[in-house]
Amino acid sequence: MTMSDGNGVVHHVAMLPSAGMGHLTPFLRLATFFLSHNIKVTLITPHPTHTPSESQLLSRFQSSFPQVNQINFNVESSLSTQSPNSHIAIPYFQMIDDIRTFAAKALSHLLSSLSPPLSFFVFDYFMLSSVLSITQSLSLPNYVLFTSSASFFALFSYFSTLPSSLSEHETVEIQGIPPIPISSISPYLLAPNSIFKKVFIEDSSQITKFDGFFINTFEALEHQLLEAVNAGKVLPGMPPLLPFGPFVPCEFEKEGDQWRKPLKWLDDQPRGSVVFANFGSTTKFGWDQIREIAYGLVRSGIRFLLVVKDKKYFNEDDKKEEDGLEEVLGYELVDRRQLGMVYQFLGGLNEGIKR
Repeated sequence: MTMSDGNGVVHHVAMLPSAGMGHLTPFLRLATFFLSHNIKVTLITPHPTHTPSESQLLSRFQSSFPQVNQINFNVESSLSTQSPNSHIAIPYFQMIDDIRTFAAKALSHLLSSLSPPLSFFVFDYFMLSSVLSITQSLSLPNYVLFTSSASFFALFSYFSTLPSSLSEHETVEIQGIPPIPISSISPYLLAPNSIFKKVFIEDSSQITKFDGFFINTFEALEHQLLEAVNAGKVLPGMPPLLPFGPFVPCEFEKEGDQWRKPLKWLDDQPRGSVVFANFGSTTKFGWDQIREIAYGLVRSGIRFLLVVKDKKYFNEDDKKEEDGLEEVLGYELVDRRQLGMVYQFLGGLNEGIKR
């Protein structure tokens, strides 16, 4: 079926997500929005993905939306000793850097060869400086999907103006948000040789050169900050910051009924009585740290839902492949259903909780 508006014009968007479920999932949800508005979608995805869950999610998306033109591009890692079939061997930020290198080298030809011609291009905020000159040379409207909050966007947009070194007792002052203690900023952004820091410095300095930013937030949540950013109070010359959230989970994201178990348990608890503890799929906690957090929650005496990563997300020498959740955390803790729930990370669980 040809996708066009009432005047027969075919609108076509290309989308380039970055690595990681937290980046891929919002892109796929935005893609479904475009599809629902009769816009043709080309999805350009890095290969191999960083985790198996990303491959599985892409497969379910493609099955649900076969009309999407999905293009896989091979990312050649600078870590040439890694196995090309390994999902977790390449460090996350190294993979981000590899994707940026690909974009700078190969994206121009790929975008210009698409048919019908593109109406606009949407890409991840980790790609700004790699993509800018390409979209300018193609005269292609360029929009960035910023997958975090407007508060974090304000820090991102301000980042290139910060001193190269900051003491742990300093705060970052940005108009529209409370002062940010240095201790509250991710260590990845402060480490001198961090790829993450390099990306933020390079990209935040280019932020005013794009046509707009889609962002996963909404007016009722961050009204004052959105107003300050769009008025140029955080950074003069800012392109429009377009709140597009919250992105609601789609049917294709649901993998069986695994996510229903914690939701059922939550429904049985008094309102406002449960602490939800989830540190994501890329946070490098060891099993000893996870066990310490879990026992701390138990000793607190409050109800809790603790989500831990599936063993496929770990590449630790101290983890045996046959170790299950009970062996890692201890049967006593796993069985404390009357006080809390410990649940192993499965694709779609986080999205189920967000409902």
